[in-house]
Amino acid sequence: MSIMFRTASLWGLTALVGSGVAFGQVLPDCSAGCVNPAIVDNGAYRIEFLGAVEQAPYITFAYSVCQLDNGADKQPSLSHWNLGLVQIDCFLDGKTMVDLVVGATFDGTPTVFDVNTDPTTGVTGVKWDEGVEDDGCHTWTVTFDTSVLADGQTLDAGCAIVATKAGQQVAYGCGIGPVCIERPAEVCYADETAWSAGTRYVTRGNWATYTRYNGEAMAVTLYAGQTMPAGMVTFSQTSGGMVEICVVLEDGFRFDPDTDASVKVQGYATAPSGNPSPGLFAHHFDAEASPFCLTVPQDNFYGVHVDVEREVPCPE
Repeated sequence: MSIMFRTASLWGLTALVGSGVAFGQVLPDCSAGCVNPAIVDNGAYRIEFLGAVEQAPYITFAYSVCQLDNGADKQPSLSHWNLGLVQIDCFLDGKTMVDLVVGATFDGTPTVFDVNTDPTTGVTGVKWDEGVEDDGCHTWTVTFDTSVLADGQTLDAGCAIVATKAGQQVAYGCGIGPVCIERPAEVCYADETAWSAGTRYVTRGNWATYTRYNGEAMAVTLYAGQTMPAGMVTFSQTSGGMVEICVVLEDGFRFDPDTDASVKVQGYATAPSGNPSPGLFAHHFDAEASPFCLTVPQDNFYGVHVDVEREVPCPE
């Protein structure tokens, strides 16, 4: 069962247009976008989206709500706050937001919530009924059941109206909330060993190769599984006795995320012989994104070993 953590900075934000009236106020139009954290319009509270955890079919959104000093002598205590859900429009026939919201917590403990149109703020969505007596920060979560969404749909982070009710003060903002997206296609990977192209260390058995370097800028193919081009390995011109080596992966390949030494480099003054042992190479690097560049002392030959993963069809 996969678990994913996401943050709003990584997700595209989808706009929401809200309308309605509460206490004589028009709900904000968030079509121009939203911010995280959101400060409600009277400056009294900050609502910050902390991220989401998915454990299919459930997705839990987490928030921190903090009272702020807006210059008032004494802030009224938070009665409740709302997260708008009218932007979600991808339900299965017969399902609504009431079916979507299946749980909520306050400071790590299950808490009372409601899914409706709040008569005091005019916001349609989740209303947390847990009041807050102090003026600090508290953590809230809401869990959604994505099985009530149309086929191929899931939730992502986008823009939503948020509102607070404290005493007789109602305030609004454009914060982060759930929106419908097409569920990304599942991607599967197979582990592969890759080497910079050149001469084989041994003529039989192990196909590992090392690359001759003459001090000038050059590039060779990075081969995975002996025959699959997985990218390029470039070598800079020597400068101050050092050489920059860059590994550039082709589409469909990535550095193995399960190792903290996916790139290993060994320099040689003379051509090596015998089976190489990459775990004993002099230089180990944790590559996360392509291209990945490193600097090593100048030598006449290099063994560049890369742990990669190749995109493959997922099993039925």
